[in-house]
Amino acid sequence: MSSLLEEDMVHCVGAISKNFFPKEGNILMTIPPEYNLTGHRIQQTNLRTKRHIQNESSICSYGINLLGFEMSRDELFQQTSYSLHTLQCDFQLDFKNNIYKDIQSKILKHIHSISAWTITVDDINSRCRHETETFDAFIFIIQGRKVKGINANDRLMSNLSFQRAKVMIIILDITSNINPVYEFLNEFSLRNSIVIYRDTSKYLKILTWPSDGCGNLKKVPVYSDCTENKYISKQIYKTTVETSDRKCKFHIAGVHNPPYSIFSIGGNLRGGIDYTLISIIANKLDIETRNITERGDSPRNRIILGHPFGYSSTNTINYMPRYYTEVYTWIVPRSASHPHWSNITKVFKFETWILIISSLIFISTTMKCINTSKKTDILKCIFISLGVFLNIPVDDISKKTTVRIIFITWVLTSVALTLIFQTFMTSYFTDPGKMHQINTFDELEQSNLLLALTPKSFYQNNIMIYTNKPKVLKYHNDCQLLNACFRNSSVAALTTEERFLYVSQLYFPEDSTSVFHKFTEEGKFT
Repeated sequence: MSSLLEEDMVHCVGAISKNFFPKEGNILMTIPPEYNLTGHRIQQTNLRTKRHIQNESSICSYGINLLGFEMSRDELFQQTSYSLHTLQCDFQLDFKNNIYKDIQSKILKHIHSISAWTITVDDINSRCRHETETFDAFIFIIQGRKVKGINANDRLMSNLSFQRAKVMIIILDITSNINPVYEFLNEFSLRNSIVIYRDTSKYLKILTWPSDGCGNLKKVPVYSDCTENKYISKQIYKTTVETSDRKCKFHIAGVHNPPYSIFSIGGNLRGGIDYTLISIIANKLDIETRNITERGDSPRNRIILGHPFGYSSTNTINYMPRYYTEVYTWIVPRSASHPHWSNITKVFKFETWILIISSLIFISTTMKCINTSKKTDILKCIFISLGVFLNIPVDDISKKTTVRIIFITWVLTSVALTLIFQTFMTSYFTDPGKMHQINTFDELEQSNLLLALTPKSFYQNNIMIYTNKPKVLKYHNDCQLLNACFRNSSVAALTTEERFLYVSQLYFPEDSTSVFHKFTEEGKFT
């Protein structure tokens, strides 16, 4: 790289930094690993802290932190703060390769004039971690031939402030294809970003990436040719982001188990808690949603707005998979009722019937004896009344009005009690005949029900090995499994309560609670 072109890039970066980056904050600068600080030491000239007179302290009000790593020990080797000022900044970074050390050192010196900056210089693949740090801006210095690997640093991608910060990408060498940079910015929705590179015409270019109302980074306007004569007078482009999300399309990528995300047989997202919540929010915001089955690996654990992979002009919502304990239970046919004649001994116990019959025999014998013996009218009236009450025939009935009233009262009472007794006894002549409800696995093993499960069941191997059943039915999914249960009352299904309720309510019109019975807590297992 010629000295003139090198100076153009340095001046360009310095001028843009003054307008693009915040007036104060923490900035992380990453450099290519092959031009990194050596892992063993930093040059001795850089270990000296430069002090300045009090009058110049306002000029040198920021620090540059050079982070190196001791290879023999997993700990921070050196962190030195420098106070630098114009024309007195004379330090060089100890790079493994000195091809680009001058330009990177000059970039550091030219951006120092912005007060209250703290710049951390680090290798993009360094083992030094920064997850706990919050940065207001990022500066990527990469080679032109390494553009395709710009998003290879998972450490930076996981930084919580990465998507909200301003990003400047400086591409060294002549670069003809910057599409990977565009894809990188688009994937992570880095709306506040500027790219500085040199195309085949050898002129420096400044590219910015404005987004539409839905957050899609579409246009790639060339801001200006960055030359020594133009960069100072030009007004630096500032990206603006519209906040309206109306009429936007959202791509929902779901990979969770029910009830968070539920898929149909074809693999399309059909329901679940997440899907329902997103649908409600989308309806309130007048947002169109599209259900697209995401193949391959699970989505990354972040929420991003931008182009999904392969789907243009569509926002992406990737949400973190959530895991929970699934409770499996057996779904068996509910026991039915078959009315049938019952035994008369169910009305009273056998001893009670013996006592009633013995009483009738005793009273009948007593009445016969009274007819052949001397008795008063009162005693005769009492026994006649008892005989009528017990439906025993009598030879003579008293003609007195009082006795007649007593006689009629006993007759009415006898009829009433007889009707009540007969009604009570008749209700027990017919038994509801409710079958025993299977509620444990031991009872299920002893029954004539067939066991059915899906390959997703965690316990399928143990059940198939230890069951006494001659055959175990296997189905491809829960829909086919429950369909077999609805069509055949001799099938018991192993599934979770959430899947059973969702599939049965979605595909079968019958009320599943009236057709099936799920095991209670004693029959459940996780």
